[in-house]
Amino acid sequence: MNKSQSAFEGCTISVRVNEEYVASYIRQLPLSFTFQVSNSLKVVWTKPHDSDVCRVVLENSAEKYPSEEVVRNVMSFAVRQLIGKVLPAPVLLTAERSGVVAFASDVMSFAMSRQTEPSMIGIGPEATAVLSSHYPMAMIQELVMQNEIRQVQEGRGYLMAPVPDAERFYKWFKMNVLDGDVVAREGKLYYVQSSNNLDMPLSDASSSVKALASLNYFVHYRMAPGSLLMIDEPELNLHPERQRMLMRALARMAKSLGVGIVISTHSMTMVRELNTLLSMGEVCSRNPDLAKRYGYETDEMLGETDVSCGIVEEGTIHQQDKGVSRGFYVQSFDDASEAIASVQSAIVATW
Repeated sequence: MNKSQSAFEGCTISVRVNEEYVASYIRQLPLSFTFQVSNSLKVVWTKPHDSDVCRVVLENSAEKYPSEEVVRNVMSFAVRQLIGKVLPAPVLLTAERSGVVAFASDVMSFAMSRQTEPSMIGIGPEATAVLSSHYPMAMIQELVMQNEIRQVQEGRGYLMAPVPDAERFYKWFKMNVLDGDVVAREGKLYYVQSSNNLDMPLSDASSSVKALASLNYFVHYRMAPGSLLMIDEPELNLHPERQRMLMRALARMAKSLGVGIVISTHSMTMVRELNTLLSMGEVCSRNPDLAKRYGYETDEMLGETDVSCGIVEEGTIHQQDKGVSRGFYVQSFDDASEAIASVQSAIVATW
């Protein structure tokens, strides 16, 4: 994920869409976005259900018509949102996400200072060019996300999409994975912990909280059916129990909320919990009380067709898609576990 763009010059991606279906789908889709351009100008962009007509309304404006720049920015954003409903752009969370959180404010301030004109939505091309000269695109996306968190007002902003049963999942995620929430106040980010009632700047929070901050933002403001989330080493900085809860959260997002998820992991804990979720459904058909006894819910349980696994051995990715209802077997993980057990047995025998 952290390669430069030139590293992928030999790669090609082909996408095919059914134009008739896409046109019909977008026409049926109701959309509404609000942009606070300045203190004296708010722009509301709407497209009603079953309509080809988009409506732009200016509020608190002394101007009768929006400027060309406002129209261009609003329409550009709206078109990206429409296309994103058909071909969602992947959200990438890199292994450097804790560091991105720590330095995002300073880096973005530097990049924004290079813009000759302020951009209404996100960052402009000049700031993007500054970032591109120093960072790969995956890290730039995380920097932009951190900037967006600061701009989100109380409540859910225009990035929020309707997700069935979302409120229940948000509460579960905050309690079991993040143990709190990340909020923006006066342009700064704070971590509000649930279990100990702590309220601190995000920069002072633990590395595990920093590692989960971008995911928390995705869950609350970007997640929608058809979203694609890619996480490099989700286990970074997390206690094993927190890793288990995170795997269960990812399973819920994939199984019940319609999110496509790609992860790479070196964590035996994450893989073992994934294997538990794969096998739990089959076992519970014979022992229904098992899931309840250990606190699992049906929307976490995965089937064989829900998961695909590629195992890297000696520089080659081996795809394991068949017969996975009882979990994945990773030889290198077992080798490491057996080596530790062997050493500890020898120590105990010597004692």
